[in-house]
Amino acid sequence: MSTLLRKGNNRALFIDGAEVTATAAEINVGDGVTAGTVIASKAVVAGAGKDLDDIKILSLRNTTGIQAQAFQYALAAAAGVGGVLNVENPLAVPCTVVYLGIDITTASTGAATVDAGVDTDGSSSADDMIDGLDANNATGWFTSDNDAGTNGESHRRIGTTEHIVISKKTGDVAGLAGNAVFVLQPLAPT
Repeated sequence: MSTLLRKGNNRALFIDGAEVTATAAEINVGDGVTAGTVIASKAVVAGAGKDLDDIKILSLRNTTGIQAQAFQYALAAAAGVGGVLNVENPLAVPCTVVYLGIDITTASTGAATVDAGVDTDGSSSADDMIDGLDANNATGWFTSDNDAGTNGESHRRIGTTEHIVISKKTGDVAGLAGNAVFVLQPLAPT
């Protein structure tokens, strides 16, 4: 039961006997929220299956207390192995790449596809996370979960000195711009 009472010169809202002290702005943070979908500057409510969609960067702590970390790097428009991105494991411990996203803000000027994945030393292309992503037809957010292609997987192990590489697979990546985001979950406490 809710009750609106006078409290001095102000009114106060009570629900089941407890005063609601939240401001209108604090209450409105939940307005328009759909369970399971993340909306910028709004409360996050998990869906019935405990799922959340459309998160770009998230820092997590799992039940074992091992901290996952997110990293963001600018894409380059260079041909060759790792020409789009070539980053050695920044945590320098064995991890699982639990997420890889490519945010293409400017498509390549010509027809091109890119591969993304993990390579032992950054000297070879890898397509074990994203295989054959069209870098010319659209801008947008592409992930190893939704855009893996034929050989891609949503997550993958990365060794202490292994590299995440994004390379031109076909065509010409000239003009390509954007960012890559990946989340690393250490396999043991760091």
